[in-house]
Amino acid sequence: MKTAVKRVESLVKGLAVICAFNRNRPRMTLSEAAKVVSLPRATARRLLHTLVELGYVETDGKLFQLSPRLLEVGYSYLGSLPWWEIAVPHMQKVSETLDETCVASVLAGEDVVMIARRSGTRLTAINVPMGSRLPAHATAMGRILIANQSRAEIDRYVAESTLRSITAHTVTDRKQLRKAIEFARDNDFSIVNQELEVGLLTVAVPIRDMQGNVLAAMAVSVHSSRATAKLLQQRHLPVLLKAVKEISAALPTAASTERRLTYR
Repeated sequence: MKTAVKRVESLVKGLAVICAFNRNRPRMTLSEAAKVVSLPRATARRLLHTLVELGYVETDGKLFQLSPRLLEVGYSYLGSLPWWEIAVPHMQKVSETLDETCVASVLAGEDVVMIARRSGTRLTAINVPMGSRLPAHATAMGRILIANQSRAEIDRYVAESTLRSITAHTVTDRKQLRKAIEFARDNDFSIVNQELEVGLLTVAVPIRDMQGNVLAAMAVSVHSSRATAKLLQQRHLPVLLKAVKEISAALPTAASTERRLTYR
């Protein structure tokens, strides 16, 4: 029998403080940070000053903000992915060939998390920042990643996930979603038409290692003024398929068999 491991509450709280900072709250006072994470002011003070001492947070004595050192944490994760550095140049080539935004993501619970991005030169290039979390059910990448899980995991996702309506086109019917996931499983690609954002079309394919394990999903997003779902399948999909094939061929033979498709 496995022994339950007691979690370190101070670490949980410290991470909550770090995550409290975002685009809308880049700088906060001690009181504001304590309120956001629902901690006593004294606890928030100890945590923030510990993070300052470690170099992950900066302060002018009144306002606190994250420091660039936190990037080391993010790049430690990316560096642990054997395919990431190999994929990025191929994504750049895809972006240049199509002059569109090319992104890659992994599955995190009911979301996909963007971990690589290369943009075309168009002024209307899709702006999805690194680290963005998007609902998996409404994204082509999410459907590809879900489709490549076990049947039991697919059943659980379809039955239990929160299917939030984001646009008038978002699929929220569970039978329709399963049909879309099965299509992605059978055809090894997925196209989503304006389900995440009005005017946005996306085609996605899986990135696999040489053993066939899915490591991530790669996608190209196009504005509806420049493409249709049919055009994505005819023009953009072959470029993506060529790129992921080259990525797989470049991976070490035992590259990522220890990496799981999802993280929490």
